[in-house]
Amino acid sequence: MTDDKKTNVHMVGLIISLSHAAMYQMGKVGSTTVTEALRASIDPRRVLQVHFLSDRLSSMVRTHRRAGVRPLPYHLYLGRATREILRRRSQWPCLVVSMVRDPIARMVSDLF
Repeated sequence: MTDDKKTNVHMVGLIISLSHAAMYQMGKVGSTTVTEALRASIDPRRVLQVHFLSDRLSSMVRTHRRAGVRPLPYHLYLGRATREILRRRSQWPCLVVSMVRDPIARMVSDLF
């Protein structure tokens, strides 16, 4: 594991150990607004926002790397590090908030 990966895993591990709320959802559903509201109501370090935790994460990372994307988008690092921490620590008591949105409204929002 490279130093960057170790740092990301360590940072996410620290965030998870402090977290009481996890926001897990696709993009463009208003999650940033809800995340900020949660951070305003409790210690901001206790709120983690993650977009990707799926089994496809490794495939997405490979695709980005093959396309020459450097550095990788932060949400991919965060998702990968979060998955690794959760594998090691499967018992993580927290509130998980997952949002969805009307698919057509989401696609229109993605254009702007």
